[in-house]
Amino acid sequence: AFACFRLAAARGDEGGLFALGVCFEQGIGVEADPHRAFLNYERAALAGYVPAENNLGGCYEHGIGVVRDVTAAAEWYARAAADGLPEAACRLGLCYESGLGVEPDLMKAFRLYETAAEGGDPHAAYRLGLCYDRGMRPKEKVLLTAADGEVLPHAGPADRTEEIVAPAPDYGRAVRLFETAAEGGVADAAYALALCYACGRGVRRDEEKCLSYMNRAADGGCVAACYSLGLYHMEGQALV
Repeated sequence: AFACFRLAAARGDEGGLFALGVCFEQGIGVEADPHRAFLNYERAALAGYVPAENNLGGCYEHGIGVVRDVTAAAEWYARAAADGLPEAACRLGLCYESGLGVEPDLMKAFRLYETAAEGGDPHAAYRLGLCYDRGMRPKEKVLLTAADGEVLPHAGPADRTEEIVAPAPDYGRAVRLFETAAEGGVADAAYALALCYACGRGVRRDEEKCLSYMNRAADGGCVAACYSLGLYHMEGQALV
């Protein structure tokens, strides 16, 4: 495979350049070389190959083959997200949530997670689930009477006033998003579901399902789930 990708890349094929970058990054068919991975991603990205734009952002974010530059990382994620790649939209959302290379903006993060989740990215579904679980969503406009705050969806303009209200958590929506993410292989989402079933948050308490999701999370490498299971099996402690 490496020889084929190298031939395609030598002929200027953007997909071949990208695949060659993956080979050099992961050591597939060749000794790993982060800098050569970066150079191939860069060539493909500058040619407009969207997955390479996203991977180039990852190189800048984590310092893979290049000096770490979080501003450049956010810029490349933004470019790939604008070109329609859900994974890049999720990564850009994380940048806005944490202030990585951009000014922190939780509402932009929420909208990006929403877009990415709708596009099928399981990690975005998990992040969006956390937003609903924590009530971290755009504030909503509701129509109220000045007298008693009664919601009047059909009231006339003279009878109503607008008020911005911070939304409460939506645990049921969070659970559905965690389920989607867990089915997509996100171990942290399985752990979040285990917590929901342990506490009865958004679902009925169910110890069997809690244990099932906790095991799935641990199998997927979730450290918190491994620790909880260790205590459960060693000392008989509750999972949460």
